[in-house]
Amino acid sequence: MSMSKYVPARYLDYVPSLWPLNHYQQTLAALGIEESALQQPGARVPVGLFIAYLHALESQYHGVEPPSLLTLAHFNSATHGLFGMATLAAPTVNDALATAMRYLHLVMPALRLDHVECDGMVLELCAADGFTNLPPILVEVAAGVVKQFSDYAIGDKKIISASFQHNQQYSATAYRDFFGCPVTFEGASNRFEMEGLDLNAAMQMGDSRTAHLLEKELISQANAGANVNTVEGSVMEYLEQNKQRLGSVEKAEVATQLGMTTRTLTRRLLKENAGFRALLNGKKIELAYARLDGEADSLGQIAEELGFSDAKAFSRFFKREVGKTPSQYRRRKVK
Repeated sequence: MSMSKYVPARYLDYVPSLWPLNHYQQTLAALGIEESALQQPGARVPVGLFIAYLHALESQYHGVEPPSLLTLAHFNSATHGLFGMATLAAPTVNDALATAMRYLHLVMPALRLDHVECDGMVLELCAADGFTNLPPILVEVAAGVVKQFSDYAIGDKKIISASFQHNQQYSATAYRDFFGCPVTFEGASNRFEMEGLDLNAAMQMGDSRTAHLLEKELISQANAGANVNTVEGSVMEYLEQNKQRLGSVEKAEVATQLGMTTRTLTRRLLKENAGFRALLNGKKIELAYARLDGEADSLGQIAEELGFSDAKAFSRFFKREVGKTPSQYRRRKVK
C-alpha cells in the first residue's frame, strides 16, 4: 500500500537516557528543526529527516545498553495501541500478519516486513524502495514491532532466532533477554524465525467487524499523514478536494493549481521522498475502501469512478496495493 513518507514528530521527543539535552538540541538545530514545532498537535517530519536524526543520535550515544531497546518503550507507548488492537482482532494469524506488515510500513515508511515461506515461519525486515543506509537503531526498533507481533498473535509460538545485518555494538545479553532467543549479527538479512504455526488458525480474540473498523483507521492514518506545509501535503489536499473526480485528475492540473510546472512538482516531491503516482494511488485505495463498504456499488461502478478501464483492472490494482481482491475484502467484512 502507498503510504505517506512522514513520521509523527513525537518520534523525535527528547529521551534523557539516550543523550544529554544540549546534544539533542544541537542536533535539531543542525538539521534545521525547531524544537517548538515538534510540539504542535499532529506535527510530522519527513522520514528522511528522521533517519538523519537517528544517525546523529547513534553517533553521539555512549551508553552500554542498546539505544533501540531504550527507545522502544517510549516508541511503543506513543504509537502501538492501534497496532495491538488490530492484531488481536484479526480473524486469523495470516490476517494478523498482514496487519503487522501494513502497520510497520505506516509507522516506519523506510522499512517493509516480508513473510518468507518455509518449514516454519520467517519474517524479514528490508529497506523500502528508495531507502538505503538505514541506521541500525531504526531496524532494531522495527524488530521490536516483530516481537510485539509474536507476543500478540502467536502466543506461545515464540521467535526462536533473530539475525541482523549490521555489526554488534552493544550487550549481547540485552538483545537475548529482550527477544528471548539467540541473536546474531552481520547476517545476510534482518531475519526472524518463529516456530511453525498454522497461518489459517483462528485468533483467540478475533472479531471480523472490529478488525474491519481498525483496518479502515490504519488506512485513514496513512492518508492523513501528509503535512499540509509541504508540497506532498498540498497535493493530498487537492486530491481530497477533488475526490469525486479522482479518476480524471492528472499531474499537470495539480502542478498548475500549485503554481509550478509538472517537472518542478516531480522534483519537489522527490525531495520529500514522495511521488505523485503513489499519492494518487493511496487516495484511490482510501476511496475504494469507502465504496466497497457500501454494498450498493458494483466493482464496475467503482472502477469507473476511480478511472480504471474495467472491473478487472481495478481488481488487479486493489490486490497489488492491499494484498487481497475487492471481492475478498467484501466477503471478509461480513464474516
